[in-house]
Amino acid sequence: MLDSPSQPVVCVLGFPIAGNPAQFCITRALADLKLDWFCLSFEVSPDSLAAAIRGTEALRFRGALIAHPHQSQASDWLRQRSTTAHEQAAPEHPAAGWCDGLRLEAPAAGGQACWTGCHFLAETVIGRVREYQQRSETTLRATCPLDAESAAVISGPHSVDLPPPVSQLTPAEMSEPLLLLRTPRSPAKATKGVPVEDPLRTLRPALSGGLHPASLLIDLPHPNNLTADFRCPDLGIAQTVTVIESEVDRLVIALRSWTGQTPNHELIAEALEEYLAI
Repeated sequence: MLDSPSQPVVCVLGFPIAGNPAQFCITRALADLKLDWFCLSFEVSPDSLAAAIRGTEALRFRGALIAHPHQSQASDWLRQRSTTAHEQAAPEHPAAGWCDGLRLEAPAAGGQACWTGCHFLAETVIGRVREYQQRSETTLRATCPLDAESAAVISGPHSVDLPPPVSQLTPAEMSEPLLLLRTPRSPAKATKGVPVEDPLRTLRPALSGGLHPASLLIDLPHPNNLTADFRCPDLGIAQTVTVIESEVDRLVIALRSWTGQTPNHELIAEALEEYLAI
């Protein structure tokens, strides 16, 4: 019996998966690369995530994007297994290469806060920071998260090379070039007779004084809504990386990691815009 040819497969895991543009963009990019690969999307309930990850490993998928709302759960699951693997001197779980994210970690006793993250989203931010600093010959002094919530900016097991975080902006810090990472919150639910609280209420007075114009603002996508409103004031910053640009960068890095080839950046951007316009 002749061996059957196998077709490499990548997938997207989410819940619900409807409305996620990743499969559409990945399929378009694979066709442009002339690769006979296939991309699938799976709707996986939160209580089935671990089984789904084990299934993708058993089926030898070439890679996966773990989409909303599983990122935090998957990160915690992998972190536990990474700790166990380290203690037992065992190799890291293969799915560690599929869980990407970035989160501001609170400082340990006597320590400093830091950014942790891994893979596609972390590499997106790091790449934009390095490119901006080289091109502008500007050193970003610190990082300030704007309007971020932990459920939207997800964690991975590794520290990343970003400017140190600041919890509150002082006048001295605002006079220096900063890296600002902005993620929209989930829309607040209004209660009859009770006004919706402005999530930037405490931040607006600090921003009213203006930020250093050489600061870099990177808009990170809400995990389930690329078109979510940021509801942030104009920060008066010349350089901004949009949500769409961040998501395109993330998909480019993911595809390069899986295939070893660099996909067409503009083609993925056009596919993403096309999907969002449907």
